[in-house]
Amino acid sequence: MINQLSNLALNTGVLKLGVVIVIILVGILLGRLAGRAIKRIMKEIELNKITQDLLKINLPIETLLSRIASWIIYVITILFALDQVGLSSTTLNIVLIFILAVIIILLLLSVKDFIPNIIAGFIIYTKGNIKKGVKLKVNNLSGVIVSVSLLETKIKTGREIVFIPNSILIKNSIIIKK
Repeated sequence: MINQLSNLALNTGVLKLGVVIVIILVGILLGRLAGRAIKRIMKEIELNKITQDLLKINLPIETLLSRIASWIIYVITILFALDQVGLSSTTLNIVLIFILAVIIILLLLSVKDFIPNIIAGFIIYTKGNIKKGVKLKVNNLSGVIVSVSLLETKIKTGREIVFIPNSILIKNSIIIKK
């Protein structure tokens, strides 16, 4: 009887190990396929070109989004595999929430100047009084606007070209010369 129980336990352990290996292999495959599919879709809609033209920033958004999707699938796969081994899902959820909180905090800190400038850029576009060719003065700086993007405004002051974040244009008083 003890021998049968040990064989059953061994078979159950081998079965669980097999299930874990299959889950990991399927997760890796799905993560890679999803990453490639998302990258292809982003290339089709030319997301990198759109962000470069619109925001005047050269970021590999396509690659970034495809990697994020892959890693999300990898993390979910690891959670499923660890659940099959018998680790407490509560502990895993706490760890996952902590990791997500750290990632969110880091993202917020990295874009703290980015978001106000984009909002200010939309306000500038909506008002329409700050545009290419307009002469203006802001914070002891005067010149002609060369270009306006969502993040910054390029002003030519004599020989120099100055980039002013859009949030500064919204926060400070501006004198528009005609």
